[in-house]
Amino acid sequence: MPTASSYDGALLCVARQRVADLRNQLRTLSAAYASCVPGRDDGRMEELEHDMASLACRLEHEQAMLHELESAGERNWLQLDMADIPEALRSGRAMRLWRRLYKARLVDNRLQPMCSHRQAALIADEMSNQLGLKQRWIHFERLWNVHNLRNVCNRAYESPNNSSLRKPVTDALYGKDHE
Repeated sequence: MPTASSYDGALLCVARQRVADLRNQLRTLSAAYASCVPGRDDGRMEELEHDMASLACRLEHEQAMLHELESAGERNWLQLDMADIPEALRSGRAMRLWRRLYKARLVDNRLQPMCSHRQAALIADEMSNQLGLKQRWIHFERLWNVHNLRNVCNRAYESPNNSSLRKPVTDALYGKDHE
């Protein structure tokens, strides 16, 4: 049975294809119009102008629908009730960071880590820094139902492969060009 997300993905694919097809049709009509000779092909030019105007209107409508579908997908990525997220971790800034982590596949759509325990602790540390949280561990421990993130984070920073642990986290939170 298809899931809602696979259905949404299929709708997006169809909408993108419709927009591409309409653009190609508009290019074809424009090329036909450009090849017309004024005075000799006036009837044909008038017909092409009408067809291009109609097609441009349809294209605008399809692009608006595509934009709406894409926006809905951006809004609906989170499959968790906001009340289940600690207040300090649900601000607009925090949600943008969560979205980046989700896109990097470091957390799932319920904000649970999809990475090692040490990387999860680094996520908590980096997000706490960016959000200016005074109590940096308790919010993440509550959300993830874990304990001792501080100790785990300390071990991650002391680890010989510290940079390979941190890189995916910092790339997601700061962008790949952050160094």
